[in-house]
Amino acid sequence: MDVNPEARPVKPTPLFPRGGGGEGALFGVMAIMSFLACLTLALALGAARLAHAWERGLSGEATVQIVESEGVAMEAQVEGALGVLRATPGVAAARRLSAAESAELLRPWLGDVDLAAVPVPVLIAVTLDASVALDSAALRAELARVAPGSSFDDHSRWNEGLTAASATIGWSAYAILTLIALAAAASVIFAVRAALMAHRDVVDVLHRTGARPGFIAGQVQGRFFRLGGEAGLVGLAGAALFVVAIAAFGSTEALPLPALTPTWGDAVWFALVPAAAALIAMLTARLEVARFLARA
Repeated sequence: MDVNPEARPVKPTPLFPRGGGGEGALFGVMAIMSFLACLTLALALGAARLAHAWERGLSGEATVQIVESEGVAMEAQVEGALGVLRATPGVAAARRLSAAESAELLRPWLGDVDLAAVPVPVLIAVTLDASVALDSAALRAELARVAPGSSFDDHSRWNEGLTAASATIGWSAYAILTLIALAAAASVIFAVRAALMAHRDVVDVLHRTGARPGFIAGQVQGRFFRLGGEAGLVGLAGAALFVVAIAAFGSTEALPLPALTPTWGDAVWFALVPAAAALIAMLTARLEVARFLARA
């Protein structure tokens, strides 16, 4: 059956056709920036999650270290300390670590050396009862009475360090994301200027025939909105593959990278990256078009 070519619907040509405005280069730059933004988010969220897990583990544990003291036998100190700990409210359990367990704790620093001739302190692992407040000052005083060579560590200083480190990583991530957003906006400005200069004749005709600046800006901003969103999705996909690959093949016992792998609960944060890229591109394009028309 013959079809009349003239009867076919003709797709209208956009006022500002693609090309000539550096959209390809801008797409690549924004995809890379979205990739970096996703990696920054993954690092910040994973580090905060890991710090919280460590802090939660340390908050329920404590350690008593006992060294030799003149006038008091080591075993007497250990038995006295265990008795005090087990009778203290807020202590759920207390257990003396064996020589093999103590050597295992020192292995990362000393290696496989013979510790038989080394005066290794006795360690007592203490499990705290979260439902009962522990009077650390009273416990330290009582331990000092029965075991002069003892020291009690409730890991509070480690918790403070983890909290400070987590906060530092968080603020650093916010600063990096801000710089990425500013760099993306600057890239969009140059691309919009290039697009307007490439199609300056179209802009002049529209402007002289009474087209409102909002109409012209809408034509440009829609194109850059789509470009930013598509670039953001590409960057998000690349970051997801990169993080999964690193977590799967780059993990070691000393560096548990799977703990830094994003969870499904983080998906909403990563979904904001393409949306933010699209909004930055759109708003920057609109403002730059308004400035261009004001000078025309």
